[in-house]
Amino acid sequence: MAAAGAAGDDPRLALLLARVRKSIVGKETGASEEMEEIAATVAESFRKRWHSPLTQEMEEVLRKRMVDEEARQILFFPTEQDMQYYPTLITSAPDNAPKEHPSNVLQQTSVPLLYLAHNKKWSLCKAFILSGGLTSLVPLMAHPNLYLRSQAVETFSHLTDRCEEIDWLDANNMAEEPLRRQLFSLTSSCNIVKVLLGNMKDSYPNGGFTCLRMLAFWLSWVRALYCPERKLRLSQPVLDSLLEWSTYPDVSCKEEAELAKILFEDFNRLPAAPSPSA
Repeated sequence: MAAAGAAGDDPRLALLLARVRKSIVGKETGASEEMEEIAATVAESFRKRWHSPLTQEMEEVLRKRMVDEEARQILFFPTEQDMQYYPTLITSAPDNAPKEHPSNVLQQTSVPLLYLAHNKKWSLCKAFILSGGLTSLVPLMAHPNLYLRSQAVETFSHLTDRCEEIDWLDANNMAEEPLRRQLFSLTSSCNIVKVLLGNMKDSYPNGGFTCLRMLAFWLSWVRALYCPERKLRLSQPVLDSLLEWSTYPDVSCKEEAELAKILFEDFNRLPAAPSPSA
């Protein structure tokens, strides 16, 4: 299998593949054979899409005429303006659509590129969030393909609870208010709590713990910034799920069970909300 930076690669592509390899293996030398194989497989997949861009699929999904070079740019080297297209590019096809539906085909390239390359640059991340990117990521965090699910979850975490570029709790920073509005819009635009709780079981390795940390961040953030007297009441089904999580035998580590217990005890101090939503 060809390695990243193979002879004949466009110089820009070679640099991108080198960054992708580093994102996967985590170091320049001494990586395991398994990680090197994964990096080589991803690089070959990206190289294939570079030489055979998904121009027709992008035209259908984005409803926009374009040439091959524009399709390459949007997928591989998007500008901040181009990131407005990414929430659509990562969105799944309608239920019961065939595997070869243009949205499904594009998703196989756009999600890995977002995770491995574009979310490393805050200016692109910011443009993605402002274009509704967080809303598009949430359904992917329940995707049956655990490879895509893991990349969606890790990207969402990188943009929220693990983000070092913005203090989400700083309500006095009005320059970041549009970003906070996008995050808060998830309270009504998608089932984020249900999706995160759904990763307690049958998620990818360590995916449950990552989703639980994101849930802790999300609930604490909403309570701190948007709830009168900082009181947030959760529905009984959500409280029951947290209690179940705290004793679930297949957690990845004891810290995961401990965090679920802390969350349950914290939010169980108030009566359950009468609404079925959190």
